[in-house]
Amino acid sequence: MGRIIDLNLWKSLDEIQNRKLISQKMLLASLYLTSYEILKSSIIEQVHDYYQIGYQQGRGKEYNPLYETEVRSKVKDGKDILIASALWLVSMEALTEEDVESIRDVRQHRNEIAHELHEILFYSNRSVRIELIKTIRNLVYKADSWWIRNVEIPFHNSIADKPIPENEINDVFSGPVIILDLIIDHAFKTISG
Repeated sequence: MGRIIDLNLWKSLDEIQNRKLISQKMLLASLYLTSYEILKSSIIEQVHDYYQIGYQQGRGKEYNPLYETEVRSKVKDGKDILIASALWLVSMEALTEEDVESIRDVRQHRNEIAHELHEILFYSNRSVRIELIKTIRNLVYKADSWWIRNVEIPFHNSIADKPIPENEINDVFSGPVIILDLIIDHAFKTISG
C-alpha cells in the first residue's frame, strides 16, 4: 500500500528542484541553530560559573550549593536551566521578563528547526525565522554586557595595577556578540543574493 502525498509537499516539488533555495534554507537553519547554542552558552554557563567555588583534580569544578536555591529553584522542577538562568539574570536586572519570553520564542523555533527540518526544507510555507537571530544577538548582547560591566570589569579593577577607566566601557562587545554579528551579516546576504 502506497503512502498518501501531502498536497503542500506536492506543491513544493518545484522548490525541491531549486537547489539554491534548499541550500539557503539549510544554511539559515544551521546559522539559527548555531546562534541558539551561543545564546544558551551565554545565559547558562556564565550564571553557573558565577557559583563556582573551586576545582578538584579528578572531580572537576565545584559549585556553591546556593546555585540550587538561587538559580534552579526559579523554575518549577529545576530542570529548565535556560529559563532558570534567564530569570536569575532578571533578578539581577540584566534581562527583563520580556526577554525571558523572547528566549522561550527563540527556543520554540529552535525546536521546530531541529525536529521538523525536512518540512522547513521542502514545504514552501515553512522557513527559518531569521529575524529571531537578531533577537538572539540582542539577548546575548544584553547578558554579556551586564557580565562585563558588573562582574568582569569590577573583578579586573580590584586586582589590576591599572584599572579600566569608566569612560572606556561604554560599548562593550563580547566574542559571542561579534560572532553573532557575523552570522547575521551572512544570513542576510544569503537571503538577498
